Amino acid sequence: VVAGVIYNPTLGEMTSAVRGRGCYLNNRRLQPPQQHQSQQQLSPRTSILNQSLINVGFPISKESTLQASSKAVAALATKVRGLRMVACAS
Repeated sequence: VVAGVIYNPTLGEMTSAVRGRGCYLNNRRLQPPQQHQSQQQLSPRTSILNQSLINVGFPISKESTLQASSKAVAALATKVRGLRMVACAS
């Protein structure tokens, strides 16, 4: 992933990120939380990831894409605080 954008019209929030350039909420840069003492032995990326709540989605354009997405989510699931999937019917 190189870039991502999430727009929440209910809250009027737009979150965006570009690899190597940081993450922004409504054009204000977000700062990672300060590490707790119990997390100091972990690398910064690990401590942030294991406290993250991740929203996932599955692009189902073909079976191989679904299989690759499923494997990626399975690998991520044990490394984060929680996974969520927003569902909608159209």
